[in-house]
Amino acid sequence: AQRELTEGFAALLAVVVLLYMGFWLHSKSEIKRWTSFIDGRVRTALEGSGRWGLFGLAFIAVFREALETVLFMRALVLQGGSGSQSFVFSGVVLAFVAVFGIAWALLKWSVRIPVRQMFAISSWVMAILSIILVGKGFHAFQEVGWLPITTADWTPHFPIFGIYPSLETTVAQITIIGVCIVLWLISSVSGKPTEN
Repeated sequence: AQRELTEGFAALLAVVVLLYMGFWLHSKSEIKRWTSFIDGRVRTALEGSGRWGLFGLAFIAVFREALETVLFMRALVLQGGSGSQSFVFSGVVLAFVAVFGIAWALLKWSVRIPVRQMFAISSWVMAILSIILVGKGFHAFQEVGWLPITTADWTPHFPIFGIYPSLETTVAQITIIGVCIVLWLISSVSGKPTEN
């Protein structure tokens, strides 16, 4: 029961972080907005406290990404049980190799990264992961008896995607889909150029 509760809370915390990061990435997918955001942060850091400000900005950016990764990995290990640790570790090692390989290729051939497309794809992946994790988190709470289980026969049963035949998990996932749509609309409206 304790493991299920930890799994549920970790999954819901990961959903919040993923939604925030997905919305942030989507709002920065326009290259001009991204460039002005980075330029503004770097100027503020350099004007205020010089190199320490720049160090703090870099630390916060990397720390936030590391925290999100740790939460996601923890949710994966809890979902898969004790036998999944070696698979998660193998996935992490493979991801490191892939990242270093891609970085080497980009540096060697000076390929420009398509920031807009990369951010757009990343925000979609984070939205999908949020939907999966909210289903898994609510299901974990159902397994310990914190939430009721109202059977919904019309819902398919795909646990790997966080889809369970219960009304509570389905409503939670539909709610997250709605939140994603609202956040996308907000960032799309705020990203449109204003006429003077």
